[in-house]
Amino acid sequence: MTPKISVVIPTYNRAEMLCACVDSVLANDGASLEIIVVDDASTDDTPDIFRARFHNDPRVRYLRNDRNPLAAQTRNNGLAAARGEAVLFLDNDNLVAPDMIARMAAVLDDDATIGFVGALSIQARTQTIWTLGSGYNFFTSRPVNAHEGDALDAVKPAGLYATTYAPNAFMVRRSVAEAVGGFDGRYGIMYEEADFGYRVAATGCKAVICAEARTGHLGLVAKDDTAPLRYLGIESPLRTFCFARNRSWFMRRWAPWWCVVGYYLFFAHAFCAYYCLTALRHKRPDIAKAYFLGTLAGLWRYR
Repeated sequence: MTPKISVVIPTYNRAEMLCACVDSVLANDGASLEIIVVDDASTDDTPDIFRARFHNDPRVRYLRNDRNPLAAQTRNNGLAAARGEAVLFLDNDNLVAPDMIARMAAVLDDDATIGFVGALSIQARTQTIWTLGSGYNFFTSRPVNAHEGDALDAVKPAGLYATTYAPNAFMVRRSVAEAVGGFDGRYGIMYEEADFGYRVAATGCKAVICAEARTGHLGLVAKDDTAPLRYLGIESPLRTFCFARNRSWFMRRWAPWWCVVGYYLFFAHAFCAYYCLTALRHKRPDIAKAYFLGTLAGLWRYR
């Protein structure tokens, strides 16, 4: 039977977290689904652990990249293999609620004008809201997440909230994902989700967050002295380079011209100084160098 929903989970060197994520997806009530795990060429024992755990479950498919093209292309590889009418893109550091997938699918079923629906992501360690709607402040080039950090019982969210994109867990009609060409593989990692959401919005499809569809976001897997850098998204040189470069690419692609001017004149340099100094304070000159080079690449190398 053709599944109604394909769940695409990219992964890299997170075997136990991945298995817990897949277990939570399989526990979803009444969902006709397939799970497509796309391993971005893990260098640890992820393939062995995952196959031993799920090789007998016909709902689970395991694909492996022969190189490491990072998250955007890894999601595209999952999209190419998907058979469902809708595709849920799910990061592997999630534990989803048993009714999350059904609730998200119901939103798409109930309104044909909605092409994109995100889940309410709850920061698992603090039990606070990550976002009830995501967008960008193009003046500062920083993301804006509605109700970020608010307690669940303080906001009491319900219903649908308008958004432009969603981090971490979002479902899109497969026809819409294919129409926009999937994710822009040139981003690699960082800003690829936001760029995808803005391109979906450009088609005229509505995008929402379904507050009743919930997932616990584990996040922040780094330990010890790398945790503060992981919180800022700069725990490794490659991720840091992409973060700095892609910020400029994203701004140039989507921001009004006057915001781009302000970014070039001030914000790009201010952020470069802040992140480089932060990395140096944590004795990571390699990360400081990566952010500096990424900033140069984003500002001066056109795609």
